[in-house]
Amino acid sequence: MKILAFHGGASNVDFFGPPPHYSFTTDFSVEELERDGFCQNSEQVGDTPEETLRNLLPFDRIDAAGKKGYQEDVAWLNKILEAEGPFQAVLGFSHGACVAATLLEDNLRRSRDEGVPSMFKLGIFIGGVPPYNIADGGLFLGDVHGEIFDIPTLHIMGSSDPLVDFALALYNLCDQDKARLFDHGRGHQLIW
Repeated sequence: MKILAFHGGASNVDFFGPPPHYSFTTDFSVEELERDGFCQNSEQVGDTPEETLRNLLPFDRIDAAGKKGYQEDVAWLNKILEAEGPFQAVLGFSHGACVAATLLEDNLRRSRDEGVPSMFKLGIFIGGVPPYNIADGGLFLGDVHGEIFDIPTLHIMGSSDPLVDFALALYNLCDQDKARLFDHGRGHQLIW
């Protein structure tokens, strides 16, 4: 199986040192995440994951230039898919899960609307974030957009993650008969 994988925003060479990068070994505290701007509030600020995201994220700050940037990024990634594919699965951790979910949504939408063959048969999201809505800005949220992923998905999250609502909001976009949720009980990290 060929898997296209995206790392998280802090899981890069500056953070880990030179490759290969096999795992996170440090559990971040809520205070560190708040200090570094990864979350604005460690307490749930809504009755649902979607409401919490609406209350925390500045959806109104995504301007026309930002939307165009997202569209250009997805177009660039689609060129890579065409050149390097086919991939059977897409995998992402944290912000990388948002990129993976955005690319997956675009791929499935183009398959439905334009007849482009679907590249992916599986989505794997670790500490996930819902996909960007590159047409309208903001994020796809289940209470507005419903189920957008009708392929099997695996969601790995930690119930102690201050960003747990992000992962649950992504899970809520998936076909519940095909989605699997695994809670490792820890924070915003990969565990092996």
